[in-house]
Amino acid sequence: GTVHHSLTQLDASLYPQLRLRGNIGSASGGPTRLERWSVSYEALPELMISDGSVSLSTDTVFVSDPLPLVLTVYNLGNVPVDSVTVSVHHADVPGSNALVDLLIPRILPDSSVTVSPVISAFGLPEITTLLISVNADLRITERTLDNNLAYLQFTVNQDLAGPRIDVT
Repeated sequence: GTVHHSLTQLDASLYPQLRLRGNIGSASGGPTRLERWSVSYEALPELMISDGSVSLSTDTVFVSDPLPLVLTVYNLGNVPVDSVTVSVHHADVPGSNALVDLLIPRILPDSSVTVSPVISAFGLPEITTLLISVNADLRITERTLDNNLAYLQFTVNQDLAGPRIDVT
């Protein structure tokens, strides 16, 4: 007879690589045949950001300057992914509030999306490292999370120029 086994009760996060083994035999001692074997799966997106895909127009800014970041997020998978969150945090202050949170509506398979958020340098220390995380809320199931973080370091100079008022 036909034997059906379901793997739906297995947690994929606990078993990211699963091996299937079948012991096939005949109770009657006659020849054994495997007529059909199938495994169904749902393909996963694979998001990625790296230090090389994050940039700032300069590595030194003044406190009063806006910081225009350029972040490129990749979907290396073969399925599209929707509602990708990107968070920018101060890396040296664990648990700090995000300096900016972004939502990328959709990234097609094997493609990328570039976003350009602007943050303020006000209140940042002289040597600042930003932590940029993709899928920080872990809402999207991926094959791996190892490639979802990037760092960007830059220098923030104090603006020492005094205010100037021209009266005419």
